[in-house]
Amino acid sequence: LLLNAGADDLEARLPGAWIGGAWLGVFDTAADSPFDALGGAARAPGSAIDLVSHSMVLLRHVGQPTR
Repeated sequence: LLLNAGADDLEARLPGAWIGGAWLGVFDTAADSPFDALGGAARAPGSAIDLVSHSMVLLRHVGQPTR
């Protein structure tokens, strides 16, 4: 869960490769269609996510953690 309660947009980073797997978008409250906004495209560990001010993004982790 990524939350931006501030007045400015910001960039967040997903956890790095140490966690393994990818991240799938569930919803983005800043989009016109929040549940379609992320399109189900997988995001790689360590990738950047742009968070619009006063918004929330939920991603789901897929894959197994590395040991």
